[in-house]
Amino acid sequence: MPANRPNRETVLDREATAWELRCKGLTHDRIARRLGVTRRAVGLILDRVEKRELKRLAASVERQKVTQTGQLEHLIDESLRAWRKSKQPRNRVVASGANPKSEDIEKTEVVDQTGDPRYLAAAMEAMDRMRDLWGLNVQAAAQESAGSVSEIVREMAERARRYEQTPAEGHPADPGGDAAGDRGRAGGLPGGPGAVQ
Repeated sequence: MPANRPNRETVLDREATAWELRCKGLTHDRIARRLGVTRRAVGLILDRVEKRELKRLAASVERQKVTQTGQLEHLIDESLRAWRKSKQPRNRVVASGANPKSEDIEKTEVVDQTGDPRYLAAAMEAMDRMRDLWGLNVQAAAQESAGSVSEIVREMAERARRYEQTPAEGHPADPGGDAAGDRGRAGGLPGGPGAVQ
């Protein structure tokens, strides 16, 4: 090993110190002065640390997602079981006559139930949270392939061109195709903004 190359322990100490100083908000120049190395060396040190931290955090996030998925699946299962149970018929004791405690006048009725919608809402909420957790609750517009800015600008320019070529009611365009009579009026509306150019 070359004499000027630091050993593993020194490298790890520098990385830990550089990372701590960076987390405190110090610039690369100030960290370099503290460590007695070049600014470029600080960049390389922090790059190594950031890559390791990112990998560690990514693994931690994935583990957390798995744990929370299990918890949400349990909540969904519990809520749906409670929903099904709330739809089952139940027995109700009905008393008739003057003495409701008398056994000879009590009867049991079976009452149909429609189910408690709160359990269903809880299941749906847990399902929604799971979709959020896994990034599946993307808006429909975001799922479509988005056009580039230049495509959007071209489309807007084309719409403006077609708009200008369309004669306004009562103000026909001149035969040369220029809607000169409409300049300064949007669609022939009095006081409207200038035509799109």
